[in-house]
Amino acid sequence: AESEGRSRLQRRVVDAFLEAARGGDFQALLSVLHPECVLRSDDFASLLGSPKKIEGGTNVADFFNGAASAAVRATIHGVAGAAWAPNGKVRVAFSFTFRDERIADIELIADRTRLQELGVELFDG
Repeated sequence: AESEGRSRLQRRVVDAFLEAARGGDFQALLSVLHPECVLRSDDFASLLGSPKKIEGGTNVADFFNGAASAAVRATIHGVAGAAWAPNGKVRVAFSFTFRDERIADIELIADRTRLQELGVELFDG
């Protein structure tokens, strides 16, 4: 039951993150990102324009503020995450690591082989 509660909480955090990013709500973004949050992109995500690495919750919030409009909630290996999936085809997975009920790490994965191994499942709405 504890893990079920935890995954429900993580889904809420991801929803809040996506909503804040889309809406350009900087304060709300800061509240769901751990102060030491780090964003990393694989080489393929970098080619799509994502920075290789961003450190610090404020800087990560800056990057996502008003962005991620096309991202949807997803599960990655059964853990709450998100994905950019135009026309239902996953192009980039957002793999989150959670700490203290906030997002501590975000990995942007666009490597097709890895995406297939991750078993990304999309949620509608």
